[in-house]
Amino acid sequence: MDFANGKAGKFTLFGIGGLSDIAFLHDEIDETDLFAAPNEDAYAKSRFGILGLRHNLILDETAYLSTVVAASTSQNKFDSDEYFDQGTDSERLLRVTMVDNKEYRLSLSSFLNKKFSARFTGRAGILAEGDEVELVAALEKFEGLFGKTEKPTLEMDAIQALLKSMAQPEYSSRFVIKSSQGLTYISVPEIAWFLSEGGLTYLVSKGNKKHHLDYTLEQLEDLLDPKSFFRINRKMIVGIESVQKVSDYFNSRLKTTLQPASGNEDSIVSRERVKAFRGWLGA
Repeated sequence: MDFANGKAGKFTLFGIGGLSDIAFLHDEIDETDLFAAPNEDAYAKSRFGILGLRHNLILDETAYLSTVVAASTSQNKFDSDEYFDQGTDSERLLRVTMVDNKEYRLSLSSFLNKKFSARFTGRAGILAEGDEVELVAALEKFEGLFGKTEKPTLEMDAIQALLKSMAQPEYSSRFVIKSSQGLTYISVPEIAWFLSEGGLTYLVSKGNKKHHLDYTLEQLEDLLDPKSFFRINRKMIVGIESVQKVSDYFNSRLKTTLQPASGNEDSIVSRERVKAFRGWLGA
């Protein structure tokens, strides 16, 4: 059941339950029955139920807080009525409860979800689950570690800073270059742009030296800092320091002048990437 979505967020009440009663009676058995006995009646009962409340709060366009509190219960009981001296005047019945299990569980989960970019999302939160005694003990331990306040507060700046540090990816600082003389490497600050040509990928340094790389442009996009490199079309990734000039080009595209220079068609920003490219440049 969903409640209205207002300034306090959206609340959802949910629940489910069920029961089962099965009787194995001695006077109804046949030779294929694997559970009933000729001198015994058995009764198997099961019960379960879950009731919870979910709260979603939109913090801004990139972050939301989700909290769920729930309680559940389950019961399994198996009774057996055993008949003695069956069919005689002294016939008697003895009931034995073989299984009688009851369980109650409480759970609390709360997490903050923050989207940093189209590629990176961070999530942090807490999860506590157990019976009533276990949950109280967990909350007391939490208070012992972090202190108890009169009014719980959520320091969003601190949480977002923590999420940002957790989600910050490790970008490559250099690439290994294979040559006839062996292996060497080139540091990322020395790279001007990358080019895909004839099914191969090349790195071009700021000194206008071209080197073959064993990566695709798609793989390089994950390895390069998006603040420093941008894929302008399906063939080329350019470094921001290599872009010397940007001018309008036909069909709503842009033409970049790079240093060192590249082929005219290679340095064209495709139409679907123009808006993102302007944002990358800060234009």
